[in-house]
Amino acid sequence: MNLKNETGLSPYLIAAIVISCAAPAGALNVWPRVEQILHEGFTGHQLGIVLLVSMSVLGMACIPFAMKKADNLGFWFVCLTAGVFLTVLNYALAVGAIGKARDNETNSAASLRAASERLEKQIKELKLARSSAPSFKHTSEEMVSSAREAVNLAIVARDQECGKVGDNCRARVAQLAARQADLAEILGNREATRKADERDASLRSLESDLSKLGTIPERVDPQAERLGNLLRTIGIERTTQAVADGLISILAITAEVFALVMPRILVTALAPATVLVALAGPSGGTTAPKQLAPPKATSKSPPVARPPASAADWLRAYRPAKGSKLDCWTAYQAYKKWCNGALSPVSYTAFMFEMSAVKKSEEAGKAYFIF
Repeated sequence: MNLKNETGLSPYLIAAIVISCAAPAGALNVWPRVEQILHEGFTGHQLGIVLLVSMSVLGMACIPFAMKKADNLGFWFVCLTAGVFLTVLNYALAVGAIGKARDNETNSAASLRAASERLEKQIKELKLARSSAPSFKHTSEEMVSSAREAVNLAIVARDQECGKVGDNCRARVAQLAARQADLAEILGNREATRKADERDASLRSLESDLSKLGTIPERVDPQAERLGNLLRTIGIERTTQAVADGLISILAITAEVFALVMPRILVTALAPATVLVALAGPSGGTTAPKQLAPPKATSKSPPVARPPASAADWLRAYRPAKGSKLDCWTAYQAYKKWCNGALSPVSYTAFMFEMSAVKKSEEAGKAYFIF
């Protein structure tokens, strides 16, 4: 089709509009595959997917133009079916791409929070165990060794004095018992000391790991939580995950609708007004385009036979907008007015015969031209 005549815009500008509007959907659907090729290497399979998705996005953006140019109802429905299919396909791909991107954004925060909560729980358990541990005297290995040596010396002294039972022997036995009791107490304190040292070392290690995590985000998905709070203020209860999933769908739908509808909207908005104006019709509510000035009759010219006016010339002078509608009788009256006395209008029957190449329709018993 002649885009410049139809829209009044340069084909390059229209192409730029279509590509720009298709770019968001293309970036969501195509770029992840390109990244996969860059990471995993070039394969014909991946290239085929990239080309397929690229053409599906561009094809979706061109569907409204094809529907407008469809010359019959069958092809119009084919375009409509293709548009719906491509929209659903690209929507599914966009949901996956947006979901993956949002997962990457939230997974980092979620992993930080999980690691922080795990470390804080372990630190709390260690501190609770330390506070509930029985009191003890801090004991070193040297103290244990000294106590063992004292017991050994007490045994030697007892053996020396107890060749016969007497007061000195009884004293040495009592001394040995006291040294053994001291050793037992020191061993208990040493074991408690060892456990406390291990607990303190673990506590210091956990606190160091916690500090290395840096700033811990208070919320995993702040955007979804804010939207959830907004919904709750208007009486709609949704979990944060449900809001996040809904947000993904909204973004995907926006990208596909933008690619499907926005090119046509922008082309229509940027087209000159003289191209967009429609032909008049009593029931259609449209206004007739500005017509070219017909030949003027001169009063000074001698009376001559007026040549018949061609309906094709009138149609070229009117330049009707594509897709506009005008009832046949109104068109014939406009044709007669265009003659302006300088040309001889043909009869309505001859006019309809000359206009037989123009598509017609009938509504409420009236015939219409469809340009």
